[in-house]
Amino acid sequence: MLYIASLDQKISEEEVENIMSGIDQETFNKVLTLFKKSNDMEIIETLQNCKKRFLETEENIEQFIQRLTELAQADEKHSPIEIANINMLKRMLI
Repeated sequence: MLYIASLDQKISEEEVENIMSGIDQETFNKVLTLFKKSNDMEIIETLQNCKKRFLETEENIEQFIQRLTELAQADEKHSPIEIANINMLKRMLI
């Protein structure tokens, strides 16, 4: 989710609130630290690894994509880059 939130070069307060609606502060801080250390390829590899653990069904994937879409709209700036990357992630995960 941080990957999509960061595509416009800034993670907004609204995006952080959206992400944190599903996790606690400690988990968010750990994920943010890992995210800041990772390049795009490492992030995609992490997503692929997490798919096996958290996104086992098509329904789980659809719910995740829906959360990403809501996240992209959280700052009221749904950019073409965000849309393209959400679509890319959907193709990668299905």
